[in-house]
Amino acid sequence: MLARHRGSVLGRLPEQAQPSQKWFDSALLQTLQKFDPAKHVYVEAESSKIGLITLPPALVAAMHASGCLLVETPLATRVAGLLEDYKHYIDNPEVFIEHLKPLHRFHGTKQLEHWSSLIHQGDFETMVAELLTLHYDPSYFRATSNHYMNLDKAQRVPLVSLSADALKEIANSL
Repeated sequence: MLARHRGSVLGRLPEQAQPSQKWFDSALLQTLQKFDPAKHVYVEAESSKIGLITLPPALVAAMHASGCLLVETPLATRVAGLLEDYKHYIDNPEVFIEHLKPLHRFHGTKQLEHWSSLIHQGDFETMVAELLTLHYDPSYFRATSNHYMNLDKAQRVPLVSLSADALKEIANSL
């Protein structure tokens, strides 16, 4: 989490400012230099911007040209994982609603009012499921389809649990 951001409209971390671009670039370089060039490195399909931080163009180009894995996780599992990771929004519904405002240009007033209503009702499961299926999944599909030239050859990786043991097992199998 060098960028101190999760890379989406809701990616801000509670009470953590992002570092400067210069600090991030230096920390990223130091981290990359520790990698063993003989081993594979797996990275999340990320855009060139993570919050206010910009990834180096050479890194983005390398990511786009690399082989791909397509991790397939059931919606309910993804929702449960996000509710855990983004608990700070559940604890602060008005901040959650405020941070959704940039999505207005994609989904309009009626949809944002609906999502705000779900948040006020405490129906976070429905809210997150809709946010994934109506916004994030189509958005990421478009972006990855346009940028990752090897996506059509991606190895599919089923992931039915987000537990540490399940993640370790998948990592070991790769």
